[in-house]
Amino acid sequence: MYEHYFSGTKPDWNRILEEMDDRIYSFFFAEVPLEINLEDIARIDHDGLRHEFEHVFEYRELPFQNDRSMAIIFYRSEDLNENLQLLHLDLIPYLTIKHLVFN
Repeated sequence: MYEHYFSGTKPDWNRILEEMDDRIYSFFFAEVPLEINLEDIARIDHDGLRHEFEHVFEYRELPFQNDRSMAIIFYRSEDLNENLQLLHLDLIPYLTIKHLVFN
């Protein structure tokens, strides 16, 4: 895109459209559920969460300590079924909660 802008050219849209497939390209923004206190989280199982997705292009771990953002996942799926399932994904199983120790 930038190359075309700076060189004053246009993409070959006909070729681009011919090369397109029918797959779904999406991203998923994972957040710590509101019922979980951020200070209670010991770790996030990013490997486990990553395996919820059929074909991951990029998985970006985010520093959840500052806000509820856990990860952004860019992925591809064959149809909308994966996206529909992910809308109801429970993220709590991917959180390890700190154990409280009393003296």
